[in-house]
Amino acid sequence: MSKRTIPAALIAVFFMAGAATPPFSAQMEKCDSAYDMVVQAREQARPDIGKEQAERIRSILKTATSMCGSSGDAWYYRYLYSLRLGDKTDANYSLTKAQRANAEGLRRNDNPFAPAVAAKEVKLPPVVREKWALVVGIGRFQYPGVNPLKYTAKDARDFAALLTHPNYGRFKKANVTLLTDGDATTTRIKSEIEHLSEVSGPEDLVVIYLSTHGSPRDLTALDVNYVITYDTNPRRLYATSLPMVDVIRDANKMIPAQRVAVFLDTCFSGAATLAGAFPGEGRSAAPGARIDGEDGARAMGFVSGVSRDLIAKGGGGGSRVIISASQPNERSWESKELQNGIFTYYLIEALKQNAGMDSIGKVFNSLQEQVSQRARAEKKPSQRPMMEPRETNADIRIGVPPQSD
Repeated sequence: MSKRTIPAALIAVFFMAGAATPPFSAQMEKCDSAYDMVVQAREQARPDIGKEQAERIRSILKTATSMCGSSGDAWYYRYLYSLRLGDKTDANYSLTKAQRANAEGLRRNDNPFAPAVAAKEVKLPPVVREKWALVVGIGRFQYPGVNPLKYTAKDARDFAALLTHPNYGRFKKANVTLLTDGDATTTRIKSEIEHLSEVSGPEDLVVIYLSTHGSPRDLTALDVNYVITYDTNPRRLYATSLPMVDVIRDANKMIPAQRVAVFLDTCFSGAATLAGAFPGEGRSAAPGARIDGEDGARAMGFVSGVSRDLIAKGGGGGSRVIISASQPNERSWESKELQNGIFTYYLIEALKQNAGMDSIGKVFNSLQEQVSQRARAEKKPSQRPMMEPRETNADIRIGVPPQSD
């Protein structure tokens, strides 16, 4: 059995080896760093943020706008933080700059400070009208600085097959988008998530499955998480990766479906739902590390990860859950005998029970027990999947047949 992790090999070694990427301008470097600051600001934004923390983040955003004046999102989130702090002068100035730059956040009307709508305040539709899924598994990468992974692409194919099986998932094949390896670029993944937001309606069910490398929080200067895609360039990590906050935000706010399930088969993925747990433990890379798959480990590296507030925010309400392969300080293991990641194998097995009609809570309970037992039996370390919200009565049944009028 193998693991997917990121060892502490210096990325400088990768540079010295002659990466096949042209030198980029100092201004491009500054804008990349500014982008990283924006991602941090978005991760930290929440309805109950304190004034001191908001001031600290706004100061970072002021630095971002001075480094890269063309960054519309830097201006837009500076506007939101200034508005939060009651500084109307800076808010108006920043908003004008954001409008001129056609900021993406402005176009999306993103407001992470808006109070979340509690699920209990939303009456779920009694039936599921349609079902949609995005399934991503990346084992081969464009740049030599990112080591291959063994079973991620196969896991994605197996999971997609489960979803479209007539006796289990009951998804229409046309409604399941499968992206593996070269098809899973940053732009394509973002485009497909946006597509889900366009095609799904309140009465629908949306599933997102993701298995690939990821950057540990200490790989960047500002402690933010990025999903490593097929075309992620280790030399331009900020600009060519997918911020985990985007996945969480879109699952909560941009996708209108009232039933959403996100599955993460990655090392330390529990920290995507639990911020600040186990700080300093389980780190898979030192600052400046290259992106590796030592011994085939799945490394998302989400130590001190994306806040669980991201799950609750977004204003959508309804039933939304994130199920991750492991706790924030644990790895997600592969099994040569199973020819899958342990998490994905038992996720598929759990979803087959009762013809796919078990509730997501029951699926998780079965999955959690079997993954833990298998990991201990094969490798001895613990691997305990997580679900967020922890206590949920979410009416999500992956195999429910869609009902049309």
